[in-house]
Amino acid sequence: GGLAAQLRGDLAASRLASGQFLTLMREWEEAKRALTEAVTTRKALLDESPRDHQLQRDLAQAHFALGNLHRDRKEFGHALGEWTKASDLLISLMNTAAEDDVLLTEALALLSTHGDTLKELALFKDYLKVTAPIQVVNLVKNARSIEHNLDETFYALVCLSENEDREGYRRAC
Repeated sequence: GGLAAQLRGDLAASRLASGQFLTLMREWEEAKRALTEAVTTRKALLDESPRDHQLQRDLAQAHFALGNLHRDRKEFGHALGEWTKASDLLISLMNTAAEDDVLLTEALALLSTHGDTLKELALFKDYLKVTAPIQVVNLVKNARSIEHNLDETFYALVCLSENEDREGYRRAC
């Protein structure tokens, strides 16, 4: 149930943090073990609640961390595999999250940082795959903002045309 899932989530967060620390300390095998446990636990939690955006984001973070470990060990094929899993989770989250969901903003930030890493490694095809959804989200936001501004402008024009004097405009609008 709820408490057991929360405890497993806390355990996964702990394993992720220790794995990231062990990666910094270059304790490769222990770091890999901790990060793999974090991925496995978070994947199981997400399997139980597949629509939970928080769990999607958490699993993506674990895949990114495991990918970074592989990058630091110069295992670029494995790194790219983990990063791809993470970016796929975040793109899925972006496609299903509400526009005002704070996790959407977090997903955009994580993908943007990941895109920068791919660009630095000259993995341009993968960079474009990751950054294209970011551009789409930004375009949709801009289009909605423009649509809102047009609605307000149209409303003001209707007010002006129906009330040609300024005093009438102030009363109507």
